[in-house]
Amino acid sequence: MKESKANIVDSITARKPFSFGKNKAADSLESAKKDTLNKVKAEPKKKAVKKEKERFGFFKFKKPRTLSIHGSLTVLVLLPILLFALVSYAYETHNEGRIYTGVYTFGVNVGGKSKEEAAKLIDAKVKGYKLTIEGENQKFEASYSDLGINYDKEKIINTAYDYGRDRSVLNNFLNRAKRYFSQYKLTLGSSTYAFQKHNVNLVYSVDKQKLDAYLAGVESKINIAPKDSEITTQGSSMQIVPAVFGKKLKTEELKQQILAASTKFESVPLKIQIDTASPTILDEQTRVLAEKADQVTSKKVVLTYQGKTYVPAKETVVSWVTFTREDDKSPWQMVIDPYKMTPYFQTLRSGINVYATDQKIRVENQTKEIVTQEGKNGLIIDEATLGSQISQKLQSNPSVSLEIPMKTDYFQTQKDYVVVANWDKYIDINISTQTMDAYLKGGNKVGSWAITSGRSGWDTPTGTFLITRKAYNVCMPNPPSTQPLCGIHYVSYFTGAGHAIHQAWWRSYFGSQDYKWNGSHGCINAPLWVAQYIYDWAPIGTPVTIHY
Repeated sequence: MKESKANIVDSITARKPFSFGKNKAADSLESAKKDTLNKVKAEPKKKAVKKEKERFGFFKFKKPRTLSIHGSLTVLVLLPILLFALVSYAYETHNEGRIYTGVYTFGVNVGGKSKEEAAKLIDAKVKGYKLTIEGENQKFEASYSDLGINYDKEKIINTAYDYGRDRSVLNNFLNRAKRYFSQYKLTLGSSTYAFQKHNVNLVYSVDKQKLDAYLAGVESKINIAPKDSEITTQGSSMQIVPAVFGKKLKTEELKQQILAASTKFESVPLKIQIDTASPTILDEQTRVLAEKADQVTSKKVVLTYQGKTYVPAKETVVSWVTFTREDDKSPWQMVIDPYKMTPYFQTLRSGINVYATDQKIRVENQTKEIVTQEGKNGLIIDEATLGSQISQKLQSNPSVSLEIPMKTDYFQTQKDYVVVANWDKYIDINISTQTMDAYLKGGNKVGSWAITSGRSGWDTPTGTFLITRKAYNVCMPNPPSTQPLCGIHYVSYFTGAGHAIHQAWWRSYFGSQDYKWNGSHGCINAPLWVAQYIYDWAPIGTPVTIHY
């Protein structure tokens, strides 16, 4: 080892100096010697340390680092969370009693507002709000109240206020932080980033009947029913009325649009959707039928009776035509209508018809009949048969030639009912004595009875009257009560105003002078058996004399 060291030193000292200069060469040589000696001296120590490390290898230590990779990731994760938590806490404290920033409802920013302030903003928005519905050359405006849509404002505001306060702590922290940062935008190059605003869903109820009524009103102004082409007659020609294409509102689609708009409260107009309604019968179809009708009505119609000829004009024949259909989907059909021939037949009647003479009978007192005019049958046009014949032949024959059919006009019997005085029997009523007497012709009295006549103010009329009609059982007025008196039997009327002789079941005595204040309403009250006697004994036409 010593030898090798000496050799190394000698070899170094034996080297020639560099040619940079005398002093520099000497210094370089000296420095090289020192470095070599230091390396030689340090070599044994390095080997000794190496052996010790190999001996105790399990005590190896790595050079410590200032921060590990795992630690860096942990910090990167925790820092944003901590930042969000701090922002959330500060944001919650700052917005105590107020809705968080970035919360919208009814299209209104209610962030930073108290419930009361938010309610005022919403009221102002809703009060003047109109939903616009636009169609072709038409425009409708309606408030949500008109549409039957009622918003639960209190629930909506409470929901807005509870946002960021009503979930787990972590969710609330995140929502508050998002609401805070929603106030700001981050621009990177041409891109801008921001948290979206939070919209509170609108809670509402729908009055279906009111909404349907509004839609029905819109329908009434938009819908146009399709009209089929028609044929009318004018003078001697046929006129075609053109078909009309209709319009029909897509009501269900509009309803869904309204309900969708009610959840957004947007001012975008709703577009009305329309269906086109086509008519069933178009102009070409009616044109073909009109030509056929013109051919039919151009035929000559000749009617004869007792050698006399009657020929209606073409415009008269055209007036007999009508166009009918079985239902709205079936085609038009031409009909020669006999009923429409009536005006023409009226012109024939005066020169052809011989009408019956009615029999007249006078009926006296409902029993005696006297013929005052004899009846006689007549002969008239059988219009139903003639109309049917013309209709059939016009549609099947090239021309029409007919003998006018006739029928018997049978006379009717007319009865004239009259009441005449029959003095074979008569009745005498004395109001002063409150009595009623019955007489036969010649003055033979057959009965006398106590009665009750009309009270003061309801006096029984005086004079000579005739029994005109009878009734077995009736109800009569009973003023001042509004309820009538019923169950009144054997009524013999002697005036048109309703005065009569009849039973009075409510009275227990008759003939007293108390009639002046306790009498009838003008009738002659009698016991049941007396009223029945007069009812059976006195026929219609029996005179009734009333006096004091």
